[in-house]
Amino acid sequence: MIDSRTPATPWAFQVGVILGIPIRVHWTFVLLVVWMGGITANQGASFLVGVILTLLLFACLACHEVGHAVVARRFGVQTLEIVLYPVGGISRTAAIPPGWPELAIAVAGPIVNLLLALLLIPLLPLLGATSPSLDLEPGAIAYFLLFANLGLFFLNLIPAFPMDGGRILRAALSLGMPADRAARATGMVGQGFALMLGILGIAAAQFLIVLIALLVYFGASQEASLHRRQGALQGRRVREAMMTRFERLAPQQSIRRALQLLLNTPQNDFPVVDAWGRAAGVVTRSALLAGLGRLGPDAAVLEVMHRSPITVSPEADLAELMAGLQGAPAGPILVAEEGKGVVGMLTAESVSQFVAVLGQLQEVARPRTPPAQGGS
Repeated sequence: MIDSRTPATPWAFQVGVILGIPIRVHWTFVLLVVWMGGITANQGASFLVGVILTLLLFACLACHEVGHAVVARRFGVQTLEIVLYPVGGISRTAAIPPGWPELAIAVAGPIVNLLLALLLIPLLPLLGATSPSLDLEPGAIAYFLLFANLGLFFLNLIPAFPMDGGRILRAALSLGMPADRAARATGMVGQGFALMLGILGIAAAQFLIVLIALLVYFGASQEASLHRRQGALQGRRVREAMMTRFERLAPQQSIRRALQLLLNTPQNDFPVVDAWGRAAGVVTRSALLAGLGRLGPDAAVLEVMHRSPITVSPEADLAELMAGLQGAPAGPILVAEEGKGVVGMLTAESVSQFVAVLGQLQEVARPRTPPAQGGS
């Protein structure tokens, strides 16, 4: 279990809380709003129309992600945050049990969009809507929301990651086959679908279709790689992968001292411990350099350290920890033991190296077919 709060997604600012779940928007969303406003302005409508329609689209995305979170809660799965990007939304959750729970959670998002679309259909004649248009009349907005929700529904049924359809397919396959085989099959289906979509986009000279195909292809590849990593970490404990030889800092030590360690050791991140060896925080390379320019070299490390580091036990399940962090840690994870304080540290590099070593050990241990003997 993670003992401290998982850090928020970098470069995302919080815009609200729903059901206790922080809703955050990545800063690149601002660029999309401006871009859409420019498109509507070029088409004869006002800049404001594009801004409002984009905000309504992201409201639909937020409803989609909340649908995932509500069903996840029914299965005891915590949603850490919902982050909205220009290309869609992501619900960061703790580890999701495979099989029926994963299937139900994956289906929930598209179902929310379908229900919203069905609710809008009888409202169209009541609002006097006859056709879609780029304005802010109630009927035009209803038409836009109808097409937006139908688009999100069908887009997320594409059987490939990062779409929900990929998770639906993997969960459905895992009901009848091992999880690793289900993940590999889903990855192959997703990549095949992306290739066909890309060929269609090139033939039709549609850049947007080609872009979607690229996103689907790389999403399928990334998810397959992530699942292979999770499979390699199954049954492993944090103590097996943690670094045990590393430099520590005290809160009152200077930034100058931390920079010396940064130059003289391979570390980029340093645990900050109190006089009893307990975790007080962590300080990263970027925080040190920013603090140097802002506060000077003689300022104390405590002025620039992150005060709520993720702290885990050496016996914590490594696969569950990585799943809760959505793959790899964005910053150092401190490993603390009762009565001993900080005894280890995990980083993205140390976990990747551990996975690479495990893969090589498995390759060495795999039985090899002896060469055929020639006749005499």
